[in-house]
Amino acid sequence: MSQIETPLTQLPIPAEAVEPRPGNGHHGSGSGNGPGGPNGRPPRWWSSEDVDFRRGLILGLIVSAAWLGICLAYIAGYVGWGAMAYLLPHELAAILSAVFAPLGVLWLVLFYLRRGGEFADHAADMQAELRRLTYPDEQANARIEMIS
Repeated sequence: MSQIETPLTQLPIPAEAVEPRPGNGHHGSGSGNGPGGPNGRPPRWWSSEDVDFRRGLILGLIVSAAWLGICLAYIAGYVGWGAMAYLLPHELAAILSAVFAPLGVLWLVLFYLRRGGEFADHAADMQAELRRLTYPDEQANARIEMIS
């Protein structure tokens, strides 16, 4: 079996002939050309989505603490802590679910919104990469001309 001869125009470009791109594809690493990250982007922990999530997290903690305070005040004022020991199991379960179910829903919504923000970030990154691949820059055109 003989070897197939490859024309020089189809050989790959040597690594030293290629200039590195300004970004490494990962934002938020803290290294790069711009203030805080590659391509002038701020680091990931500084993005507006994360700041909004921190605000939502703080709001969730405040609402959770207020809700627990209201529930504890209600139990102390209307039911009494001594009466809690004499409640039937289904009554105790109803009280516990009334206290903790709204908190579960609150945190579920907060983290659902956070995950949606991450999906939007990834979709934007993928669209930018698709635009870069669809419309290559001038350096890519120069490399293609050099090869062919």
